Amino acid sequence: MQNSLRKVSGIVCIFLVSLTSCAVLETNDSRKPKAVLSKFASPFGPKPEIISPQQFQHINAAQAQDFLDYFESPDHAQTPGYRRLANYIVQRVKSFEYNADTLTAEQVLQTNSGNCLSLAIMTSALAQIAGITVSYQLMDDDPVFEFNGSTVVKGVHVRTKLLNAEWGSVNDLVSESSGISIDYFPTGRSRFISNLSEQDYYGMYYRNLAVESLQREDFNTAYWLSMESLKFAPEHSDSLNMLAVINKRIGRTEEAEQVYLYAIERAQEKLSLLKNYRVLLLNQGRKEEAAAIALRLLKMDDPSPFNWFHLARESYEEGDYERAISYYRKALEFAPYLHEARLGIALSYYALDRVAQADAALIAAIENSGSNSSRQR
Repeated sequence: MQNSLRKVSGIVCIFLVSLTSCAVLETNDSRKPKAVLSKFASPFGPKPEIISPQQFQHINAAQAQDFLDYFESPDHAQTPGYRRLANYIVQRVKSFEYNADTLTAEQVLQTNSGNCLSLAIMTSALAQIAGITVSYQLMDDDPVFEFNGSTVVKGVHVRTKLLNAEWGSVNDLVSESSGISIDYFPTGRSRFISNLSEQDYYGMYYRNLAVESLQREDFNTAYWLSMESLKFAPEHSDSLNMLAVINKRIGRTEEAEQVYLYAIERAQEKLSLLKNYRVLLLNQGRKEEAAAIALRLLKMDDPSPFNWFHLARESYEEGDYERAISYYRKALEFAPYLHEARLGIALSYYALDRVAQADAALIAAIENSGSNSSRQR
C-alpha cells in the first residue's frame, strides 16, 4: 500500500499585484469577525445561501453503500480500518482527474475529479462514515504562481492523514505506523507547514470558493464567502487579505486600507498583508509611509523561510528584483540549505543584468543542491 496518493496544488491565497473536516460546529459570538469588517457589507448585496460543512461533506446513499460494501466486506476484515479506507480511495482514484474547482464530497465521487482540498473533503466524508479519525496538514511544494488579471494565485495544498487508532498520536508526522497520508502527486519536495484544526480546514473550503468567485469577478459572493471563512478562522491572514482585495477591486481603496490595518494588527502571519499594504500606499503616492512598511518588513523575524521565499517569488514576478533579492536573503538566514532561494537570487541578478553576481549565486545554488536533478537544472 502506498503511503500517499498523488498531489497537485489546490488551496489558493490571493495577493494584490495591480496596486501594485465532520459535524457542523456552532460558532459563538467571540469567534465572529469584528464589526470593523461586518460594516463593509452594504455594497455587496444580500448574503447568498452558503452550504454548511455538514453539507459539503455529505455523500448520497448510493455512494455510502458502495463504500460500506467494500469497507465491511469479510475479504477485508483483517485489514486495519484506516488502511481499508486508504485502499478504497486508491481504488476509486485510479482514473481520478485533477480539477481546479473545489467540490463537495458528493461531487468528487460523482465526477471522480477535484483539487487537493476536494480530495480531503471526500476523504473526510468517508472517514466519518467509517469512524476513522483524520487530521489535516498544510503542505508546501515548489511555489506555483499564476497571473490572472491583477491577481496572483499562490498554490499550496492540504493533505489528509488517516490515523491509526492503535497508534494514538495525532501529531506524529514521521512514523508510517501513525497513519496514512492521502495526497496528490508526491514529488518528494513537499514541506510540512503546519497542522490544521478542523475549524481551519472548514475555513479553507469557503476561502477557496471565495477565490473562485473573485476570479469570476463575482465580488458579492466572494465577500460573503470570505466572511464565512472568517467565522471558522477569525483572524486568518489570507481571508482578511482577500477582503482587502475585494474592496480595492470595486474601487473602495479607503475600506481596503481599513481592512489591511485591522488585519496587520491581528493576523499572525503579516508578511503578505504588509507587502500588499505597502503597494497600496505606493499607488497613492504615500512614499514615506510605504518606506516605513518596507523597513518593517525587512526587520521582521518571521522564522518561516518559506514565508520569505514566497514573498521573494511574488516580488520577482512583479519585476521588483532588488526587493526579491532582499527577501531571498531573509529566507536564507533561516534556511541556509534552501538552494531554491539561491537560484532565485541568481535569476534576480540576471534580470538586473548583473551577470557576474548571477553567476556567483548560481554556483552557490548548485553547491547547496542536494539532488542531481536540481544541480542539472
